[in-house]
Amino acid sequence: MKKKFYNSDLLKNREVAVTMNYIIRLANENDLSGLCDSRNNKDLFTNYLKQFAKKELYLVIAEQDALILGFGVLKLKGTLLPKLSDLYV
Repeated sequence: MKKKFYNSDLLKNREVAVTMNYIIRLANENDLSGLCDSRNNKDLFTNYLKQFAKKELYLVIAEQDALILGFGVLKLKGTLLPKLSDLYV
């Protein structure tokens, strides 16, 4: 069993959380193909990655053995509180 991380600054510090055999991490350009396997919309993910670069949202993926199992989008811009906009498994 792998170690669990509980850190309120997890995304801010770009640390990786490991729970059981799944890894939760921030997405990057190399994940585009795997993300499109979950939801076939390359333009959407390209836009999410651009917004992530501007710190307007977090695009987080769950993976196991380099296979993307799901993703989530947390939008930060425009409201006082973050908004969970997408969650796919």
